[in-house]
Amino acid sequence: MLAANKRGFTLIELTAVIVVIVILSAIAFIRLGDLRSGAFSAYSAKLQREFSKGVETLVASGDSVNNDLQSVVSTNCVQGAANPADSSYMGLSTVTWHVSVTTSPSPSVMNLLLATLNNHLTANGQGAVEIPSQDQLSSMLAKLNVDAVLAYNGAQVQTVFLNIYP
Repeated sequence: MLAANKRGFTLIELTAVIVVIVILSAIAFIRLGDLRSGAFSAYSAKLQREFSKGVETLVASGDSVNNDLQSVVSTNCVQGAANPADSSYMGLSTVTWHVSVTTSPSPSVMNLLLATLNNHLTANGQGAVEIPSQDQLSSMLAKLNVDAVLAYNGAQVQTVFLNIYP
């Protein structure tokens, strides 16, 4: 009397289930990377807009924010050639300073630029630009390049803006 009572799964069934799980997790991992990249792009565009809007608001009210931002940039950043696409900004001549270089991202300089802008905005009763955490800045600067561009009208700085690009 052979009572073959078969319980459990065979090795082939277990292997097939594991392969399906691995394939699904690989697809999810790739999709997550795309979402993270999209989030960095959206966040950097928002940061550029907020920075520009803050500077424009302060300059329109006669604030000296450009002098302080120029001081931060010229002390802490590396001067480089402007990108051909950024050779002028609103008809002004520009000089580009590299806040981040791919080999050495500098979240502290980026933080200092944002904090300087926020100090001026707060002093003038304006809102503040959201300053990301050091970890967020480090992650962003590791994936993106940030240039602080000083726009001159003759010898005087008219505005400072950020250029964030891959």
